[in-house]
Amino acid sequence: MITKGPNTLAQVKKALAAAYYDVHDLDENGVRVQDSFGGNYLIFSEGNGWALSITFGMRFDASDFEHEDLVEICNEINDEKLMPRASADEDSITLDHVISLDGDGVPEATFIRTLRNFMESIPPTVARFSDD
Repeated sequence: MITKGPNTLAQVKKALAAAYYDVHDLDENGVRVQDSFGGNYLIFSEGNGWALSITFGMRFDASDFEHEDLVEICNEINDEKLMPRASADEDSITLDHVISLDGDGVPEATFIRTLRNFMESIPPTVARFSDD
């Protein structure tokens, strides 16, 4: 179980290692994992030294896209995908999803399934636009 507290990041790292993810420390509040497509996902805890939530984040270079396409991609993700929240700036898209650890926390298996669903939900949407 991944619970809110001072050991949250250690619990996250243990769950990721058990699921065979290559985990890289960012700082005392976060780690980075990479998917098989080379996408980097940042996972960090928030809140005054105590983990209130875990955020999955991904940012990718979209400098080959027109800004209107970036906005359209973000709108499609926000409208049609259950998990990620998307936003665009001039040459990149940032995606994130927050898991709350309030109450009893979240089982490790649920955490890993949620991460995998997040990772799998993005590439098909972006690929559709890059093929245009």
